[in-house]
Amino acid sequence: MAEIAGVARIVGIVRRATRAVALVGGVMLLVTVAMVVLEIGLRKLAGTSLSGVHELSGYMLALVATWSFAYALAEQAHVRIDLMSARLAGAPRAALDTLALATTAAVAVAIAILAWPVLERSLAQGSHANTPMETPLWIPQSLWVAGWAWFALVACVLTGCAAVALARGQFTQVDGFAGIRTGDGEGEAPATEPPATEPQVAEP
Repeated sequence: MAEIAGVARIVGIVRRATRAVALVGGVMLLVTVAMVVLEIGLRKLAGTSLSGVHELSGYMLALVATWSFAYALAEQAHVRIDLMSARLAGAPRAALDTLALATTAAVAVAIAILAWPVLERSLAQGSHANTPMETPLWIPQSLWVAGWAWFALVACVLTGCAAVALARGQFTQVDGFAGIRTGDGEGEAPATEPPATEPQVAEP
């Protein structure tokens, strides 16, 4: 039972961390919306504009997207094409859920590794954005790469937790944080046939 509690504790820590990051991302989106609204208002009312709003909003959207991937994965909010697992139960279903997490982790790690040369090149060449702000590209790119690294880390940790729970036969626990989430916020339960009932005959 200690191992089961340990997996649940790790998953809980991951979810709390990703929620905190998602909250920061939500604040960033609100700030971006406020800047865009202010930009539009100044253009319409005062005939002027804020310099760099378009550039900054582009950076914000890119950063929020990459940093939110981990939240979507931890909260089971990502899109999965389900052809088999909903028709399975127990070990086969838990194994497919673990495989799906492992595949996601492999893709996240690959993207994080491939993103690093982009940042490395900007650092080596001292690249700046071709905009009036001339933003040093290493600043947004470092946060962008860090977002991919965070996604890869979360995916690997969740994959490890799923593998441990699967090895110990805790298939329901695997479904709880690696399965497909339904509208009630829980992993989808295997479909079962409703119990047969006797027809009711009305009394005269």
